[in-house]
Amino acid sequence: MNIQGKCYKCGGFLAVNDAEDAMICPFCGKPIIVDKAIKSYTEAVSQPPARQSQPAANSDPFFDVVSGVLVSCNCFTESEIRIPDGVKVIGDAAFQGMNNIESVQLPDGVELIGSSAFSGCKNLRSVLIPDSVESLDRDVFNGCTNLKSIHFPNSIAKLDAGTFAGCTSLETVNIPSRVESLPWRIFEGCISLRSIVIPKRVKTIHCNIFTQFHPNYKTQNIYGVVRGEVDTMIVFTAHYDHLGTMGDSVTFYGAHDNAS
Repeated sequence: MNIQGKCYKCGGFLAVNDAEDAMICPFCGKPIIVDKAIKSYTEAVSQPPARQSQPAANSDPFFDVVSGVLVSCNCFTESEIRIPDGVKVIGDAAFQGMNNIESVQLPDGVELIGSSAFSGCKNLRSVLIPDSVESLDRDVFNGCTNLKSIHFPNSIAKLDAGTFAGCTSLETVNIPSRVESLPWRIFEGCISLRSIVIPKRVKTIHCNIFTQFHPNYKTQNIYGVVRGEVDTMIVFTAHYDHLGTMGDSVTFYGAHDNAS
């Protein structure tokens, strides 16, 4: 049975199976003892910060909502989450590490999804985001390894770093038309990504170049293409041998042949 726990090494909140003796923390990657993780969570919530809670409109006992901010959720056995009306902000790490969650529906009126709100939700497959949402903070879906696709409404103007980092099953995603910059790490580790729709308004793409070994990877020289207007494009390549003549309109930066 999955219940709430807290990693006593990195402090991340996560779902633990009380029938198991130990597990690997999805956030710090270190082995932890389940009983100690449960105890760590119990101690963390035994002395909550002083505040006056204001329940959401439907007074749902699963959700802790304070002044329109969904702070936490006691949903460690639910697979389908429907967030109640009245919520304006999904708080930082509100659902972090809840491996039981498969689908989430956000209500109209939500404007901001906080940092790491759904990070580590390994079985999350579907997220319904209303067109009231304007901004996503860092690492919102970091480590959601079963998320294959997501559709963003065009109301969103900001995507922060690491939005989809570690989403190894992600295949398709659209970038909202109001977004002007793609931050670093946004698609880090998205090894299944096939299609990204980037709007014309995007002027800046922050890159995080890193090396990673992929066993049995089928080699190719073309790594990616960014199509411009009319007949222009940017092509990301490995090295090419014997370029030959390609005309005055093609520019190659850096070394090629065996020097690349």
